[in-house]
Amino acid sequence: MIIAPRLPLSEDPLTTTIAVLEAVMLVYFLIDNHVPLWPWNHLQGVLTDWVSTVSGWVPGLFVLWSLCGGPPWALVVSTVWSWIWLLLQLNQWWRPYLFGRGPGAPDFDWYWTHGYAGTLKWLPVAAGRRPTPDAQHNVLQLLSLMIAVALTIATARVLAA
Repeated sequence: MIIAPRLPLSEDPLTTTIAVLEAVMLVYFLIDNHVPLWPWNHLQGVLTDWVSTVSGWVPGLFVLWSLCGGPPWALVVSTVWSWIWLLLQLNQWWRPYLFGRGPGAPDFDWYWTHGYAGTLKWLPVAAGRRPTPDAQHNVLQLLSLMIAVALTIATARVLAA
């Protein structure tokens, strides 16, 4: 049930791996939002994005707390949040890349206004004025996916215990 005991962080390789991945993602997110690394990111002439950083760090710190001895319900909340975080990224980048602008969807001016059109990409550029996921966000999405999947496995183990 939700009050099941857990192994300490140092004794559980999966939990330790998730905590390391989460910490790496938080440090990456901080650097990516505040250190100009053109063409990786586009911070030239733009104020660093503290709102974005805080919106990633607050839940990220909650995830770390849940992994480092927080109650099991916090692990459930962390898992749900991790999937929401990933889905928000997929909605922001992959939906417009694959399907374009749907009915009632906002335009993609944010993509050009924030300089993402000039950042490094691993994918072919989308036809028309559609956003193409850039490398900096591909890394964030990959880390987010690994964390969400691993947290789901860890949470299932705790709830099954």
